[in-house]
Amino acid sequence: MRYLEKVLVLVAFLMAPVLATHVAVLETIAGKDVLSLEEKQYLTDVLRSEAVKALPAEMNFTIMTRDNIQMMLPPGKGIEDCEGSCLVETGKNIAADYIAQGRVGRFGASLTITVELYETAGNKLMGSFTAKSNDIEQLEIEIRAKAKPLFAKARGNTYSGPSFATGIASAPKSVALKIQTVPMGASVAIDGRPSKCMSTPCTVNIAEGEHRVLVAADDYKDKDTVMYVEGEEMTLKMDLDPNFGQLNLVPGFNDNDTTKKLVVTIDGRTSRNDVAFKKGFNNLPAGVHAVELSHPCYEPVKFNVGISIGKTEKFDQPLKLAKGWISLKTQMNGADMKVPVWIDGQKAGETPYQAEIPLCSKVEVGEGALRNDVEVELKLNANVEVVHQLHRVEKTPDEMEKQLQEEKAANDAAAKKQAQASEAAKDAAPKDGTAGKIMKPVSIALMVLGAAGLGVGVYENFVVTDERDTYDKANFKNQAEADDQWDKVKSAGTLRNVFYGVGGALLGVGAVLFFVF
Repeated sequence: MRYLEKVLVLVAFLMAPVLATHVAVLETIAGKDVLSLEEKQYLTDVLRSEAVKALPAEMNFTIMTRDNIQMMLPPGKGIEDCEGSCLVETGKNIAADYIAQGRVGRFGASLTITVELYETAGNKLMGSFTAKSNDIEQLEIEIRAKAKPLFAKARGNTYSGPSFATGIASAPKSVALKIQTVPMGASVAIDGRPSKCMSTPCTVNIAEGEHRVLVAADDYKDKDTVMYVEGEEMTLKMDLDPNFGQLNLVPGFNDNDTTKKLVVTIDGRTSRNDVAFKKGFNNLPAGVHAVELSHPCYEPVKFNVGISIGKTEKFDQPLKLAKGWISLKTQMNGADMKVPVWIDGQKAGETPYQAEIPLCSKVEVGEGALRNDVEVELKLNANVEVVHQLHRVEKTPDEMEKQLQEEKAANDAAAKKQAQASEAAKDAAPKDGTAGKIMKPVSIALMVLGAAGLGVGVYENFVVTDERDTYDKANFKNQAEADDQWDKVKSAGTLRNVFYGVGGALLGVGAVLFFVF
């Protein structure tokens, strides 16, 4: 009779649609001190109900019942005793394409469960999940949350979109699905159509039910999953696998500041996906790439690099300074001059001067008030001829710095003196107000003298301008004439500064006395 029942069950399966996929969920196993028989059977029923949701009949799946499985077990085996190799063997005996089972145990004070899904034809583990909770009620919640994605793996590429019934029905419930990815910034497609989520993390509202979610990001492999969406809100977290390797560019420079001018070109482009290539890490797809480094101060570098997914290649070779030749002469008032030549602040020779120097060198000629910067654009491995017209600078850098320090000290001293005079005037002022009658005229006189001094300073400033114009435009016969004219410029400038200083001081003191008294 037992044999006849097995034959009838087998015939029933053979009469099922030829393309149907059969899935068996065996009884959950656990130690006697962990769960009762009723609790194990209940958890098995939960797994079967989730399998039905993930593998519906309209998608041509058949979920085997407890009675079907019991009939097809090997002789002497109970439905609760089958595990390990028995799983796949039983699947083959009953012509099940996939077979699953859960195992419950204890970890400390918590209940744990592990559920595995096998493909029987190839004895292949399709997937599994584990969960842990303090009691069996919470364990049921964990199972319902994780079982559907596991059973959905049995569908392979059979998913064709969410199923629906024909006819008029009430609108489906909307669920807020929060989508998070690592890294952030991925775009999302749902059921094969782009969603409003263009950059994760984001939240999309979709109908309750089963959906396929696909996320994509530049430089990462696309990733999709099929999930059953239900409740008020759910969260989907997906880690994306990199689809790139890295090229770390850290070339050696003599001067770190010059790295700002470095131009990185890869495969003929200076950027990829609107992200500029740069010094440091650059994400690149697998393959061989042509790299070029260019800089106005260094010789260009070209090389090929092979990039593998998940690996980093490093370029840290020193760059070689680019050099060019300079032929330098100096003239003043049409006559050739022999003056020192300075390269990057170091004395390198005298004019006429010819040498190979770095392209970005600072070139100077002369000394003291005749030390000039030479404007020159050097060219790689080429000779540039320069004739520099030597001119006197108004002040050398050292002289300018000294003047600024002297002016600051003078201003500080004048301010201090004015403050002291104001305090002394207040202390010396008689209470009867007679001092005011005396000091008012004095203060007015001081302000008049100060204004006069400033006026003389203004006049001397015009003199400075005239004498400087004469110096710049004159065609001197010799250096002595040029020096005499320059002395006139300096003399007028000294008088201007003296009258400015004295006039300003008198005007300031007079103003203080006027308002104090």
